[in-house]
Amino acid sequence: MNKVFSTNLISVEKLRRFYTDSNNHIIYIFVDYTVENLIENSYHYDSITTIRDIKVKNIENIQWGVLQILNKGQLQIRNANKKNLFTNISREEWLKILITEVIKFKEEFTQKWENFLIKYNKN
Repeated sequence: MNKVFSTNLISVEKLRRFYTDSNNHIIYIFVDYTVENLIENSYHYDSITTIRDIKVKNIENIQWGVLQILNKGQLQIRNANKKNLFTNISREEWLKILITEVIKFKEEFTQKWENFLIKYNKN
């Protein structure tokens, strides 16, 4: 991908609830493009955008090596520039990894919160 926008894909809780029905799908469109600036002046930019590739993928086709869970449980792509952005594992296997990652995230978050409370209560 030429430009990577680190946006939240979905909350893991919404994803879990939505995916309890096997007929539901969350689909993303990935566009690989280049931008060539032709003329740059103080009023505007003239440029040409060339679309190099378009991929339409279910969320479970995004490999876990490029995903992270942040803040209040938002699933996010942390590095879309990796060559191996997608995977072909089954939806069930991907969801098992999701559960493992959510548990790990919650445990780390709880530990950070407990450490904060210990420091806060000392003052």
